[in-house]
Amino acid sequence: MTTIAYKDGILAADTQVTCGTTRISISHKIKELTNGIIVACAGGVTDDWYFKRWLAGEQIPKSKLPTKKFEAMAIKDGKPYWYQDGMEDHPVEKGQFYAIGSGWNICMAFMHTGMSAVDAIKATSELDIYTNKRIDFYDTKRKKITYGK
Repeated sequence: MTTIAYKDGILAADTQVTCGTTRISISHKIKELTNGIIVACAGGVTDDWYFKRWLAGEQIPKSKLPTKKFEAMAIKDGKPYWYQDGMEDHPVEKGQFYAIGSGWNICMAFMHTGMSAVDAIKATSELDIYTNKRIDFYDTKRKKITYGK
């Protein structure tokens, strides 16, 4: 799993790849699709692959689309949306923040105290074994992805 958060025009995601309870790799989870949508996914690799193709506008058989244990956040036309267990987008209301993934509830609590999306994910990594401190983020104002170190 992973932790992904949106607050104040910043979409942030940790970079940990986990198999079971073992940290196995690093992966940049924030991607720009061919149609300009920015997306970050939490869940299985196969679901991630099909979801991104669908979000980019490809026709994907319904049997291949994610339905359970899959979450994503996307920036479409500068506006944030979240997806959970399906293909329906849910807007993040203006002035609000949101988090998904294994550390979502911890991250939401940190953002509620005033932390940025990036700092909240870093703090979440101290408590959630599926989240690391190496954070990538997309700035909606600058329209730029920054990769963490």
